[in-house]
Amino acid sequence: MAFKLNGIIDCVERHKRIQERALLLVEQIIDNQSPLVTYLLEGPTGSGKTSMAATIGIESDFPYVKIVSYDIIDESKIITSVPSC
Repeated sequence: MAFKLNGIIDCVERHKRIQERALLLVEQIIDNQSPLVTYLLEGPTGSGKTSMAATIGIESDFPYVKIVSYDIIDESKIITSVPSC
């Protein structure tokens, strides 16, 4: 098991795949292949989502800004605002 100072613990193959996919999206943005990219990391509290996002930001040289706004968002409005496929 490898440790990264102030980063994430590189412990599971799944984390590696998630990080690789995110960095691939970063490359597409840098190469102007994808003008707009949204990437959602989901999981239970304490699963490392914030650490993963920060690490991806650091490794990609993109600024990482953490926004916590759950308390001002009405979840029912989010659900109803998503168009049906």
